[in-house]
Amino acid sequence: ADFKAIGTVKDEAGKPLKGIRVAIRQHWHNENTKDIIYDNNDWYQDDTVYTDDQGAYERSETVFSAPQDVTVVFEDIDGMENGGEFSKAVAQPEIKQTKKGDKNWYNGAFEVQANAIMPRKEGE
Repeated sequence: ADFKAIGTVKDEAGKPLKGIRVAIRQHWHNENTKDIIYDNNDWYQDDTVYTDDQGAYERSETVFSAPQDVTVVFEDIDGMENGGEFSKAVAQPEIKQTKKGDKNWYNGAFEVQANAIMPRKEGE
């Protein structure tokens, strides 16, 4: 399957945040692969991207099948650079199928969109 994660990150005033680490955790569960899957029958894949000058991020890849769920974690890792220090945010976006599969090996295309508003850390 083709998989894409997209979104934007802004502060509470609506200003785009550059350089935010976006960790995209995809999760699959499969009863038939106990001997090769981590955490009993669960398998996770983590990908990391960073927001650009407009606070946008995108990650596209081909995966063996559409994940059953996705968690996206947004973290300010640059301290005071790019406008201050911001609190961590977490989203669990809905997975949407954007293209049908071929009823053979190809499952189609799937996308998640996760946007975040990150508040400033207290004392900022």
